[in-house]
Amino acid sequence: MRHFLTLLIIISLPSLAISQSDIEVLRYLKEVQWPKAYKEQDTVLLSSILADEFQMITADGEWSTKKT
Repeated sequence: MRHFLTLLIIISLPSLAISQSDIEVLRYLKEVQWPKAYKEQDTVLLSSILADEFQMITADGEWSTKKT
């Protein structure tokens, strides 16, 4: 799960120029917000974290999006 989130953040970045404040925001998102949303099953918080274009592919090859 940790690798998935890291990959998600990296591919979601609009550019590769990352400032220290960007790193701090991403770290907070990864270490605080994401676990909180997952643990509490907070769909509103999760929706605010994930981009509208979010797509996930399971190990079985099934696709899902933020909307499904």
